[in-house]
Amino acid sequence: MVPLEPAPAITLEHELALIEHGGRLYNLAALVQHLSPLEIQEIGATAPRSGQEMWDAVVRRWPALAAEIVAGAQAVG
Repeated sequence: MVPLEPAPAITLEHELALIEHGGRLYNLAALVQHLSPLEIQEIGATAPRSGQEMWDAVVRRWPALAAEIVAGAQAVG
């Protein structure tokens, strides 16, 4: 058997990483907490270079899920 290595985790550079969605700012950590480990792994495999790029990948891959998450989130500022 070949041991499986854990998928690299997506880490946020700052405790409060703000991203833009629909013209409003949101805390990225508050949004991605609603993603499953498998979804996080899939997005991590795209090697996003920023929090915004990560969220944009979520929106492209799962637009209905992203809309549902944002609908329940509070905009910042």
